[in-house]
Amino acid sequence: MKHKKLSHCVLPAFLIAVMFITIIQYIPAQAKGCGKEKLETRYSGDGYDVSFQVTSKFKTMFHAKVTIKNKSKAALDNWAVSFALPYEIKTVLNGAVKSEKDGMYIIRNTGIHRDIDAGKSVSFYITAKYESEELRFPSSFLLLTKHAVVII
Repeated sequence: MKHKKLSHCVLPAFLIAVMFITIIQYIPAQAKGCGKEKLETRYSGDGYDVSFQVTSKFKTMFHAKVTIKNKSKAALDNWAVSFALPYEIKTVLNGAVKSEKDGMYIIRNTGIHRDIDAGKSVSFYITAKYESEELRFPSSFLLLTKHAVVII
């Protein structure tokens, strides 16, 4: 009888401990406190700024917020942005991959924030897979609007 009572206490405690340890392994490291590793890059173009900020980093994946700020006096119509990233983008939120070739991506708007009014910003978020020890960021961003012609 004591054996059955003991197994009813030990087994649930063991399962709870295993679940707790499993959850702890998957808590992402917060990007802002990761030592000397570069976690944000900024780029200024003709009438716009772009920031690429890692918001969380896992062992082989990271999340980044990309913000485009319109510094011009006119709205940026039907925006898209092109940049080189040596990683596979798995998901995009508030944007969509229009094309990718050899690590050169074009991310376009999804229609919700199609235009960027003068002085305003729009952000999209990516999840990407990486295998290197240190993250490498895009060195430049090319803002495309409805008037741009892009050939890849």
